[in-house]
Parts: sequence; structure tokens; C-alpha cells
Amino acid sequence: MKKKLLIVTAAIIIPVIFVGLRRNSAPLFSVEKYQCVQNATLSHDYFSSINSAVAYLCNKHCAAHVIIENLQQQFPVLNKITIAYKPTATRVTFSAHEPKCCLNNSVILTTQKELFPKNVFSEDALEDVLHVEVAQSSMNNASSLVDSLLQHLPHNMSEVYNIELMTKHCVRFIDKQQPQFTIISSVDQEQLAQLSVQCREVKRTITEKNGFDKGVKWVADTRFAHYIVAYKA
Repeated sequence: MKKKLLIVTAAIIIPVIFVGLRRNSAPLFSVEKYQCVQNATLSHDYFSSINSAVAYLCNKHCAAHVIIENLQQQFPVLNKITIAYKPTATRVTFSAHEPKCCLNNSVILTTQKELFPKNVFSEDALEDVLHVEVAQSSMNNASSLVDSLLQHLPHNMSEVYNIELMTKHCVRFIDKQQPQFTIISSVDQEQLAQLSVQCREVKRTITEKNGFDKGVKWVADTRFAHYIVAYKA
């Protein structure tokens, strides 16, 4: 009877101890067998930096929560980190903030309104993101300004126009096929979709009257309450 009791007790205690080690203790697992799982959102160089940081922390025998805290401090683009300690290997996986818009071809605005250098992200992750040129004087507020602009921007606007954000009250849409034609709007223009349709008619009228001859530039200003003002720049 005693032998049976000991066997049952051991069967209960051992799994409990093992679970506790998996959650709180890195030292008992082989550092040489850790695996840092690649994330398609991040560039190869940035991932290599994360991988090196993970190796360093594992070699210091850091517990899971310490590794996570250090990685989040060093690499703020990571929004979730998971560490699974297994007998075969230590597996580190993570997710990153999603890129939403590229500013000045050098800075990325994410869906969480955070700004990160462009080289943090992979080319595949940035393939379809919108590009906006932001004046240096507005870069301090770029996160909120661009996010507000994107909320009102028609889905195909960036296919037709190059976008330049100067200030909250001045956004330029430069026609890609006819760079001599520019639409001016504001960041919070709610009627931009309808106004852009009307601006195409303005452009068509100017074209029919040979208004773009000799390099003449035209502006269609949509910032007025009930009408569009077109004038030579």
C-alpha cells in the first residue's frame, strides 16, 4: 500500500515541477538548441539583430519574463513575444506592428500610429503600403496628421496622385500623368472622394482648352465650403 502511494505521489509532483520550470526557468534548457522564428514583416537584418539579442540573453540564463522585457525595450516594433521551453529546444516567436504608410521613403507609420525606420521592415511587407511626402516642419505631428488623412482618403487616390502633406490645412495631390495639375485639400476633408471626381472634370476642361500648353501649372483648391477654385499656379 505504501509503495502504491509513493508512486501516485511522484506521478503528481513531477509534472507540476516540470510545468513550473517551463514557465520560469531558462537555465535547465540547452541554449544551443534555441530557435528564434523568423517574422515575414521584418527585414532580414533587423531579424538578425533580434536573433543575436535572444542568443545573448539565453547565454546569460535569463528567465522568460526577463528575455521578453529586454527584447521589447530593444525592439519596440515587436508587439507580442512568446517563449516556449521544450525538452528539444527553446522556441521564441513574435509578432510585429503592421506597416500602414511610408513617409518620405524613410519612415514607416504602423497601424498602431507608431513611427519606425523603413529598414526595420521587409520589402514584401512594404510592397503595397501608401507613400506620402511630409514636410519637415510637420514631421513632429506626422503620426496623427497622416493617420487622420488616411481615414478620409479614397482607396485609389494614391494610384492617381502623388501625395504631399505640408500642414494640417494643406495637402497636395499631384497628378501622376499630368504633373502640371495639383489638387489642394486639408487633412480632415471628409468630402475628398466626391471632390476628387469633380477635380477630374476640372482637369478635363483645362485639357480641352489647351490650358497645360507651354508648361502652365494649374491648381484645384477644394478647401472652400461649396465650390472648387481652379487657378494658374
